[in-house]
Amino acid sequence: MHWAVSAALATICITPIMLLTGVAQRNFGIQADVTAALWMGGVTIGIVGWIFASGRGSEIVTISGMWIAIAIFSLTVGTIGNILLFQAFATAPNPGLALGIFNTNAVLAFLSAPLLAFILPKFFPPDWEFSWQEGGGVALVTIGIVLVVTK
Repeated sequence: MHWAVSAALATICITPIMLLTGVAQRNFGIQADVTAALWMGGVTIGIVGWIFASGRGSEIVTISGMWIAIAIFSLTVGTIGNILLFQAFATAPNPGLALGIFNTNAVLAFLSAPLLAFILPKFFPPDWEFSWQEGGGVALVTIGIVLVVTK
């Protein structure tokens, strides 16, 4: 499947949690961090099941230094980022605004990818590219987000 199709389908699948977070907090007293835990727990179980079903379970049960590094990074930075994001979903005037601000990470990733490929070619693919046209598109999206958020 083409990466753009995967991204579009992921957007459709993930969008409902942005709406559910505020609804759960306002109407059912389920705080945003609890919704995040339920969502992430379900996602974790589903992804682990997917990996085992595809015959790659050994990748999860074989613990390596990188495995531990990813786990520690996820448990710290990932936890903080996701709790803050779910709290923003629940309290923003519109959950899409919170996600719009969050998605400026696309600009950081877009700019960082070719730089990291240049600086650390052993770890990052040398074919990560940068084009001014794509960069301009990412910049326009970011400007649009800023305009909407700062109305």
